[in-house]
Amino acid sequence: MSDEVLAEIRASAPRRGLGITVLGVLGVMLIYIAFVAPPAGFGAQLMLIALGLGSLWMA
Repeated sequence: MSDEVLAEIRASAPRRGLGITVLGVLGVMLIYIAFVAPPAGFGAQLMLIALGLGSLWMA
């Protein structure tokens, strides 16, 4: 079996930048919603905060 690379796919710089920006905005929005308009349950608020922080970490 050969380890020869037949094809390679890369994302362009603007596409990577857009992806990072969208993830960052999503994270900020989730955290904003968690504090400004908190859901009825405390667990749901924690979930929004955790998802927001996770999104910011991924960005």
